Amino acid sequence: MARDLKLANWTWTSAVAGAGVMAVTPSSPSGDPTNTAAAITLAVASGTSLRAFSDAKNVGGWRTSKTQPITGTLTVAQLQAIIENQQAGNEVSAIANDPALPGSTSYGEMYARCAVSIGAQTTGATVTWNNTGFIVMEGAFDNGVGAADTAWSPVSAAAPLTLPAAQLAAVSVTATSSNVFTTVVPHKLVIGDFVVFDSIAGLGGAGVPVAAQAYVVQNVLNATQFVIAAVGTPTTPLVITGTPTVNSLVRKLLSGNGISRIISLPLVQTVRPWLRWAVYYNTASTTNVSTVNISKTSLVLGKDNAVAY
Repeated sequence: MARDLKLANWTWTSAVAGAGVMAVTPSSPSGDPTNTAAAITLAVASGTSLRAFSDAKNVGGWRTSKTQPITGTLTVAQLQAIIENQQAGNEVSAIANDPALPGSTSYGEMYARCAVSIGAQTTGATVTWNNTGFIVMEGAFDNGVGAADTAWSPVSAAAPLTLPAAQLAAVSVTATSSNVFTTVVPHKLVIGDFVVFDSIAGLGGAGVPVAAQAYVVQNVLNATQFVIAAVGTPTTPLVITGTPTVNSLVRKLLSGNGISRIISLPLVQTVRPWLRWAVYYNTASTTNVSTVNISKTSLVLGKDNAVAY
């Protein structure tokens, strides 16, 4: 079922200065407006908190923003209506009988929607995926002169860059069949998924994985068993021995190798009209080479079949 589109195509051209800012390379997908996609490089010094932002848009939904400066010509009733709508998180125009633009809706019914992919890569050896990265929409008040204020706050749920897949069982990886990991509950992994291990305690062998580095699911035997391979050689199982620590967590990257995934983030009630996309990440590696790619950004009424967070 199609959803009402409120606003689309955030751009990525205003670089934010300062320490810990990730490099953003804007691009223009075929058929889309200029600079409406971005490749965000996850690469800085160890232990640094990183961030990257899109350009901001005023999402008032009317020809005049609800934060437009109030003039002395407004009546008491008009002022009261503006205040009540702001408190309720609804949109309101300062122009009497002003028709709303298509899709004008309470923020409480809106989803921030985009396509996300983890950049295609040939090796996971220099990529560290900690459980700290996420994508979120942020909001700011108007500064009174038609631009966003400098104080930004999250106004949506967050989509993590790594998702918990399952906990490992204390079963030897060579007990049933060579190099097979067993999980406590169904893992829901499919061939080609990227996974990372929080801990590799108890494991050994020539292909023993490195904690927090990406590996590809080479085979899925059943709902609780899978085999991994190196990112550069996805069809060759790694040679692994030993028994993992019970309940060690396996995480799945938000998307596969360069494959886009649609996500929808429900917006909270807010009176902040300026919105932007934000990506946060914390690295423990100095040689990260991966990217997070974002495109097809929009606000919609409802989420279709996208994954919601």
